[in-house]
Amino acid sequence: MVNATMPEPGEEVPSLSAFAILDPHTIETKVTLVKFKKRCDQDDGVCITDLRVNASLDLPIGRDGLPIFTYGIQSKINMKLNVDNLLEDAYFAEVIIEKTDILDFDTDSSGICKQDEDNSAIIKCHLGNPFEEKDQKMTTLTFTNKEIKANQGSLDFNITATTETDDQNPANNHKFLTAVVESQTDLKLEYTKDKSQYEVSGQVRGECAMEKLEMIGSFVQHNWTVINDGLVEVPEILVTINFPYETMSGKWLLYLTEMPILSGGSSSYCVLPQNSVDVLNLTHPRGKDDNGNVKTCFPRETRRKRREAEVLPTPQAQSKKTLQFKCNSTVSTARCFPIKCYFRNVESKGSTKIVINSRLWNSTFLEDYVDEDVLQIQVQGVVEISNGSYIKEKEPGNDMTLLTMDVYRDFTISPTTPSLQWWIILLAVIGGLLVLILIILCLWKCGFFERKTMNYKYATVEQKAGRKAKKDKTYMADDIHYTGGF
Repeated sequence: MVNATMPEPGEEVPSLSAFAILDPHTIETKVTLVKFKKRCDQDDGVCITDLRVNASLDLPIGRDGLPIFTYGIQSKINMKLNVDNLLEDAYFAEVIIEKTDILDFDTDSSGICKQDEDNSAIIKCHLGNPFEEKDQKMTTLTFTNKEIKANQGSLDFNITATTETDDQNPANNHKFLTAVVESQTDLKLEYTKDKSQYEVSGQVRGECAMEKLEMIGSFVQHNWTVINDGLVEVPEILVTINFPYETMSGKWLLYLTEMPILSGGSSSYCVLPQNSVDVLNLTHPRGKDDNGNVKTCFPRETRRKRREAEVLPTPQAQSKKTLQFKCNSTVSTARCFPIKCYFRNVESKGSTKIVINSRLWNSTFLEDYVDEDVLQIQVQGVVEISNGSYIKEKEPGNDMTLLTMDVYRDFTISPTTPSLQWWIILLAVIGGLLVLILIILCLWKCGFFERKTMNYKYATVEQKAGRKAKKDKTYMADDIHYTGGF
């Protein structure tokens, strides 16, 4: 033990010879290899091991064979880990698990795993030193939902067993697990009608006789509603309405009067075929349009004649006097065009709405289907997820629905044509008489009314028989043509 005191200012510096100092020429560190006696190297001096890793996720399996983690329903993931040592002892053996960093490591059933202090995405499980021959380690690791999003895509686990002992088969030291993140929802498509049934009556009019929308027929409004009955927001929804606009012979059924009215979602729009909305331009009374141009009518007779030449299926008979118009993939009894409406960012428990306004074309039913009491028009609606492959339908059976319209003909009002004015009838009668007189004069001029003879003269001979006198006509030949007697 060396005692020393600090000198006061001005005093002599004490000698340092009593203190130890480092020699700059001496070696500061020295490495020495120390060999430990191991059980596995007693025969040949070399340890050879074979670690085998098996792991699985305790999740339901999807159609493609991958585990499914359902967003909003499952809150944790259990991983079953099993490591076997098939050969000799393995020294400094451990399992390193690299996980998706949005998962939190909770615990393991055997208490051999810990989260790395420097990297929270790495879990280390110590198997022992040594991990003895023919030994087995089993544990279940639990990971909790930290910040998993609906569009996460997948959760990955990279598992590797390591050891400082030579491994005979390193290929089975590794295992990669992935779980597909899915979101479930249930899109429901529902509809309402403005009427329980529709009646047609009045007079038959052609296309060019229509001057305004009211002349076509009854107003028809269909309301389609999509409900997102899931726990996640759907990025984009597509609703397709197959709208029956005409019969197979080319006559109108439903006349679409305006573009569909949309509500719901962050944004929405509809796509329709060209010339499908107010084809006859009847939104304004016939006359001049908004630009002052005279509106014209172009009937579809050419197209109808061409279609009538085709072999057309008849509407399906539901009963003796009920016919059905519909569009489907097997037999269609009407022509339809698709109304495709897109809704973006439909929230959980949110809804969207489509309002379709049209007119029932009265003349078609009054002219062509007089003998039927009821006609049914079917409108098909389908909803689907157009953007969001990670979202699955829980009950796809309610994604399609059929709206059926019952159309009745009002027999109390028969279709009539407008009565003729009296002066038209009078002119028709006078014209007919004048034509008859002209025909008679022409026939008279042509000698049609003259009587033809054969140049015979009649002679009257009085014959008396008793008290009675009788005149008989006898033929006497003309001396010029005949000179003989009877």
